[in-house]
Amino acid sequence: MKSNITSLWRRLSAVAVVAVAGTAGSVHAMTPASSVTLVPMSVLDGTSYHLDTLRSRIHMPTPCSSDKIGNKVMPEERDSFWMSYVGGYNRFAGDAAHPADYARSFQGLLLGLDRQLCCNSLVGIAFGYEESISRTAGARMDNDTYFIDMYAAMRTGCWNHRMSVGVGIHDISTGRGFDWLGSTSGGADAHSINLGYELSRDYRINERTVATPFMMINYGFSHYDSLHESIGPHEIASSFDDQNLLQIGIGGRMACDFNIVSGWEDATLTTSLAGVVEFSEHRASGKQTFMGESSRVSSMKREPFYGQLGFDLSMPMPNDWVVQAGVFGRLGPDRAGVAGNVGLQCDF
Repeated sequence: MKSNITSLWRRLSAVAVVAVAGTAGSVHAMTPASSVTLVPMSVLDGTSYHLDTLRSRIHMPTPCSSDKIGNKVMPEERDSFWMSYVGGYNRFAGDAAHPADYARSFQGLLLGLDRQLCCNSLVGIAFGYEESISRTAGARMDNDTYFIDMYAAMRTGCWNHRMSVGVGIHDISTGRGFDWLGSTSGGADAHSINLGYELSRDYRINERTVATPFMMINYGFSHYDSLHESIGPHEIASSFDDQNLLQIGIGGRMACDFNIVSGWEDATLTTSLAGVVEFSEHRASGKQTFMGESSRVSSMKREPFYGQLGFDLSMPMPNDWVVQAGVFGRLGPDRAGVAGNVGLQCDF
C-alpha cells in the first residue's frame, strides 16, 4: 500500500512540476543535467586506459641468432599466449559547468595471442572484457565493454614500432536521481574505434641497463545510440555527439635487468615517464528531451595536458613462463588516476 502511494505521489509530482515550470529546462535544472554525460566520459576514458595497458603487453620480437656460417636462425619459440587482469580508478575535477567531480573504477581481463613472423616482426590478436562504474552527483553508470584488437611489433633499422587497431562494444546502463521526480533507469549501446602507435629507440647504457626515448599516439572515436531513461510514466531521451580523442605523448623508459632467483633468467624492471597532450572536444556534450522539450548538456572541461608515470616488471620462470606486472598513474590539473595489471605469458 505504501509503495503504491509513493509511486502515485511521484507521478503527480512530475505532472505538477511540468505544469508549473512550463519547460523541460526547469525540470533538468532540478539535478545536474550534465550527469548524463557520464556515458561519453566513461567510454573515452575506457578507450584511453585500454590502449596504454595493451601497449605495455605488446613485446618486441626476439632477435634471431646466427649459425656457424652467419645465416640468421629464427627463435625456436615463435608463438606467445598471454593474459592479464586489469583494474584501476580515475577521477576528474568538476568545474563551473559541472561542479561535481566525476569518478570511474574498472576491472577486467585481457587475453592475447601472437606469432613472430621473422627476425624483426610479430603480429597478434587480443580480446578483452572490462566492467566499469562511473559516478557523479546523483548519477551512476555501469559500462560492460568488449574489446578486440589486432596488434603488431617490428624493428626497422634501429627503430622499434608498436601498433594496434581495435573496436569496443559498450553495453551501458544508467541511473539518476531527480528531486521530487524520483530516480531513473535506462540503457544504451555505444561503439568505439581505437588506434595506438609507439615509436622508440633503444640505447644500451651498460650490460644491464637500456634507455629508450619514445613517442606515443592514442586515438579513440566513439558513437552512441540514444539513451532512454524511464521516470514514472515518462521518459527522458538523451542523444550524444560523436566523440574524438587524440593523445600524443613524449617520454622515456629505463629498463634494468636484475637476478631474483639463482639459475633463472634475469628479471627486468622498467620505469617510464611521459608528458601527454590531449586534443578533443574538451567537453562531452549531448541533448536531453523530456516531455517534448529539449536542452543541451555538457560535461566538465577536459584540460589538454597530463603526466604519466609507470612501472613494469617482467620475470622469466622455468618452462617458458613469464610473470608480468605493471602499474601506471596519470596526474594533471583536472585529473588523477591509476591503473594496474598482472598476468602470465607463455612462449611456445
